[in-house]
Amino acid sequence: MTKNFPSFNVKDYSGKELDNSKFIGNKTIVVMGHIECPPMALALKDLESYHRNFDTSGVQVMAFLENTEKHIDQFYEDSASVWGLFRRNFKIDTITYPMIAECKCEKKAKKNKEGYLEIGNHCRKLSWRIWTFSSPTFILVNSEGKILKKKKAYPFTGDEAYRINWLNSFINN
Repeated sequence: MTKNFPSFNVKDYSGKELDNSKFIGNKTIVVMGHIECPPMALALKDLESYHRNFDTSGVQVMAFLENTEKHIDQFYEDSASVWGLFRRNFKIDTITYPMIAECKCEKKAKKNKEGYLEIGNHCRKLSWRIWTFSSPTFILVNSEGKILKKKKAYPFTGDEAYRINWLNSFINN
């Protein structure tokens, strides 16, 4: 897989402008998903740990989230919201890499013709262009903005050392 990462021009949660030029000169791990997904929350925590404990010069992380900025606010607040509970339960302190909220508004729920409640997926614009529907999905992008590989899911079992080894293998093999 050596196609270009789809073009994007977004602001991360801190307000910093990001586009494809961010890839130039660095290997990039792009993780996509939603923060209320347990494996995604664990991946966000482990990526932060990976950066603290290994030489990651030349490697950067970007998280594209199927969430709104309000969800990220609640993730960082000490609230009883779903997002705040995930941060506390997974013992996530601060995330230092860019987090991009792809959703501009809450998901809309509606009943389908069989009467079941469906929640629309209105904000996964980049995910659709990469053709991924799993949370989390990891994409490794080279220093020229080309996708090297894509991996769906994240190990939810095993200890931190096992998961860090999984990340290291994804990045370096």
